[in-house]
Amino acid sequence: MRFSKIGMSLVAMGIVASSQATWTQWSGNGHYYDVIEITGNDYSWTAARDQAAALTGPGGSPVTLATITSAAENSFVFSLIDNPTYWAIDGAGNNEGPYLGGFQPAGAAEPAGGWEWITGEAWSYTSWTAGEPNNSGGNENILVYFGPGGSRTSNWNDGGNVSNSVIHYYVAETQAVPEPMSMVVLSAALAGVVARRRKAKLA
Repeated sequence: MRFSKIGMSLVAMGIVASSQATWTQWSGNGHYYDVIEITGNDYSWTAARDQAAALTGPGGSPVTLATITSAAENSFVFSLIDNPTYWAIDGAGNNEGPYLGGFQPAGAAEPAGGWEWITGEAWSYTSWTAGEPNNSGGNENILVYFGPGGSRTSNWNDGGNVSNSVIHYYVAETQAVPEPMSMVVLSAALAGVVARRRKAKLA
């Protein structure tokens, strides 16, 4: 089976199409990310979480909402969503970006207590907008990107988990597992190295 030059270039850039997503790899941790539109009429964080979990990443790897554990990772993910397509103005006139995989479990101390990532990773890095989280309205317990007014920023907001949300996108993340086609290319390259070494020994 031939692997096209375009396909090889995309793999080299860390861009792989798989399971209704076009994954972009971040060199910082080797994980893949994409911005995905929620399907159906339920635009809640819960719906986004479940739809992310139904995706399949490169090589069959499991998918979750993205978890952000460093400023560098946050900057990379923001570069993927820094497009007006993925943002929407809420009822207060602020810009709401895609969902992330952070949430505040029931019973946690408001407004900032108990936040965690759906993967169980340590909640060690945050990028809250000034004055956030604030649990506005008494029911904000999920994580989204946020921009005051019409701006887009890499900062976060605590949002409400509601089906009629203006947010229609989420950031998905998956571990780096090679695509079968990538393995074909890698195997071919290794075979070439072995053949050259054997030829050198015979000489």
